[in-house]
Amino acid sequence: MPGPLLFPDFVIPDDEEARKAAMVRLVADSVPEFKGCTVDDCVVSVLSGGITNQLCRVKHAETKFSVVARVFGKETERLISRAAEQFWQEAFLRTYARCANGLVYEFLEGYVALEPSDCEAHRDQIASELARLHTSAAARALFHVPFGTQADFAQVALTDWVASGTSEEALKRVLERGHSVTAHYGDLDAFQGHAAELLRRIRAVAGVVPVVPCHNDLLSLNIMLSRETGAVRFIDFEYMRRNFYLADLANHFCEYAGFECEWEKLPSVEYQRAFLAKYLETAMADAPADEVAAALERGMQLLPLFALLAHYVWAAWALVQGAFSVIDFDYVSFGGKRYQRFLETYPAAYAAAEAVAAPK
Repeated sequence: MPGPLLFPDFVIPDDEEARKAAMVRLVADSVPEFKGCTVDDCVVSVLSGGITNQLCRVKHAETKFSVVARVFGKETERLISRAAEQFWQEAFLRTYARCANGLVYEFLEGYVALEPSDCEAHRDQIASELARLHTSAAARALFHVPFGTQADFAQVALTDWVASGTSEEALKRVLERGHSVTAHYGDLDAFQGHAAELLRRIRAVAGVVPVVPCHNDLLSLNIMLSRETGAVRFIDFEYMRRNFYLADLANHFCEYAGFECEWEKLPSVEYQRAFLAKYLETAMADAPADEVAAALERGMQLLPLFALLAHYVWAAWALVQGAFSVIDFDYVSFGGKRYQRFLETYPAAYAAAEAVAAPK
């Protein structure tokens, strides 16, 4: 598919009406189906989405053809490599334009975003699609592009994100916004110490867990379901980066609890085993049965370790967002809940991971 048109000096403004007009102008300049269109020819509506960006649907009033215009959250470059995002975005979704603070890409007509409660009913489709993402042509090309040499997601989140979120600047801004970091995170020296230990534990099992291009943010809102066929597709590739494949699965399972962190909604061990088995059926389709069986048992032992990574990553992310985001969301409270879950579960997860021996 053709690459996006680049508008490096074009900025989508904050003002609501000016933002709509700018989105339509960007779409008209980059999408053939909208050529010559003005605001009067289009309907711009806000799509439900996550807590980082604003997503809007731009629909041609006459033809009904639609695209998505996404505006990046302010200062999210502290967390996201936009160059890497562009590479993966173009690999999996037709992308029409990129400007200084946003993207225009295909609207998945006939698809609807899942809710956390929907995921269990579509377990096999999600597992198979995730395996295809990890083993796609774009994934196989990873080590032939610059992003193949980047530090993996675990490394970046447990070092750079932690440093940014616990910096003097970030903590001061969180306090100015009326939030108490210590009330939700406790002693920050201990918080930072857990990052170093978690990274050490993950590196200890690196030899038995493949590194692949991971989505790293596979919450339900980033899973689109076709009403007609039941197929699923993934969207929002801004956090996509090399990571351990189990991290994508574990993070997905954690997202069943939603932004409210209702841990009783986490999937059962039996569900996770069935999901992993379906994933491996696709990802290891050509492997001997005994290798697949070994990967299943090893994966079940290590999923709790990578669930820890998910909890800690989003706790660190929340500190950064709590300091710099302009979106109305209580990031610090959310991050504190994720960190508390980490504290509650790390002893058992570490013990399970210690039983997995890396090859000699």
